[in-house]
Amino acid sequence: MNTRWVTRLLWLALLTSAGTACAKDASTSLPRLKIDPARTAVVGLSSGAYMATQAQLAYPELFPNAAMVAGGPFGCAGGKLDVALGSCMKGVPAPDVAVLVASAGKRSAAGEIGALKDLAHAHVYLLHGSADALVAPAVAEAGAHFYEQLRVARRA
Repeated sequence: MNTRWVTRLLWLALLTSAGTACAKDASTSLPRLKIDPARTAVVGLSSGAYMATQAQLAYPELFPNAAMVAGGPFGCAGGKLDVALGSCMKGVPAPDVAVLVASAGKRSAAGEIGALKDLAHAHVYLLHGSADALVAPAVAEAGAHFYEQLRVARRA
C-alpha cells in the first residue's frame, strides 16, 4: 500500500477522533467553517519554509498555495546532514535545481508525493532578506528556480 495514503489516513483518523472528543465536551456544537479549499496555503519561515515546500509537494491537492520565507527547494538535502548545512543553508555548492526537479518528478510518478499537475494553478510566494546570515540568498533563489522549472516541466 502507498505510504503516502496510509499517512494521510492516519492523520484523518487522528483529526476525526480529536474533533469528536472536542465536540462531545462542548456545550454546543462547533460552527461549520466556510473555507474555500482553493484559497488555503501552507506557510513557513526558514526551516518552516522547507517544511511548507515539503507539505505542498506532498499534498498539492490540499495546499494549492504556499509562502516561504528564507527557505530553499524541495528535497534539497536529500536526507544528508552535511548537504543540509552546506548547500541548503550556505549555498556552497549551490543546490542543483535540475536534479531536484527531476527527483520530484520521479517521486510524483511513484506516488511518494502528490501529482505535480495539481500545482498548475498554484500561487507560490518566496521571500528572502539579502542580509540573512543563516540561509544564503542563493539558496532562496534556487527555490524560485525550482518552482520555475516545475512550471516549465508541467507545460512540456
